[in-house]
Amino acid sequence: MINDREFSSPGEEFSPPAPEFAPPGREQNRTGREFGQPSGTAVPPKKRRRVPGFMVAAAAVVTAAVALSAPAPAAVEFPQPENFTAEYRAYLDEIMEACEAEDPVAVHRLGTDPMADKFWYECLEPYGELLHERGFSRRVYYDGSAMTLEPGETPALYFWHHESAPEERTEWDTRQYATQLTYYRDGSRRTQATRGVYYSVNYGTISNGQGDVSFNLFRGEMTQAEDSQLLYRQGTWQAYEPYGYGYGGDLPDTPQLQSELTGTFYNEMRMSENGILFGVNYLENGTWTQHFHRGAVETQVVDGSIVLNEHLEPEPAEQSGLYKGMTIWSPDRMDGGSGWVSPDKSLTLEELLYHYPYTRAY
Repeated sequence: MINDREFSSPGEEFSPPAPEFAPPGREQNRTGREFGQPSGTAVPPKKRRRVPGFMVAAAAVVTAAVALSAPAPAAVEFPQPENFTAEYRAYLDEIMEACEAEDPVAVHRLGTDPMADKFWYECLEPYGELLHERGFSRRVYYDGSAMTLEPGETPALYFWHHESAPEERTEWDTRQYATQLTYYRDGSRRTQATRGVYYSVNYGTISNGQGDVSFNLFRGEMTQAEDSQLLYRQGTWQAYEPYGYGYGGDLPDTPQLQSELTGTFYNEMRMSENGILFGVNYLENGTWTQHFHRGAVETQVVDGSIVLNEHLEPEPAEQSGLYKGMTIWSPDRMDGGSGWVSPDKSLTLEELLYHYPYTRAY
């Protein structure tokens, strides 16, 4: 029997941050100010008046003298958080060290540490309000010494955290906390391509009281797009889940590596059902590995398509030539098989194998 939840699309806990926490989009500039002219009745242009050439020359000399003698405008100082204690700095430093080492276990330990919640609400959230009031973007980076909008040629860390209200957890069946960490080894090259780590975790209780933990981690070369979406270039993406294939009712105490994508990635923009445009990363060429309790299935991906092997069994739909899903059999039959079923439509075999959904990296 196919388990229809293992490969279903993630719920709201994997959706982008809520609008009040989301990074600025394309339509927003760094300062948050609008540069368009105010609306209202246009002022009629003044009539041009001819001025003798010698008067223009004299006026130019006077203007130049005034400009040269006037003091230069003072640079606007970028504010720092008021409650940026040594404890918080040490916490961020430890995160950056774990990301530099590309250690999933260490990054996960820090991402779910109680310090994340404390740091966000006691320091970063008030800081974001301060930046907004002064006309700066809320999206800032820690460069190892201070917060900055534009990190130099040094490692840079972006930190985001959110706690869902009880009514949100009930309505969306989401977990209590979500934390995202993005580490760029060369901060100044984040919009061109630099090696780094992206980590996203969802943890804490949900509406039914369970306290499971799910997290994803990418390490490799990536780019931050203009709309702040992350585009994976080359590297390894891993999905850790609170349950694992073949464990049955005896679930492990720690999240298990369930799916792994390694190689080069393809990026595209997709439109969600509610009309929101979002970026999607797919493995284009490389290896997809599905982990079980006693074994793993390694499958090649070429030009975005899964290459079928003895462990993959597409399941025919009632309509001839269409398929409703695919079963993945572990090399150890004690693990059983795992599958995914499309919730809304059947697919051709080509559609089933191409960018849908096994090779998608969230």
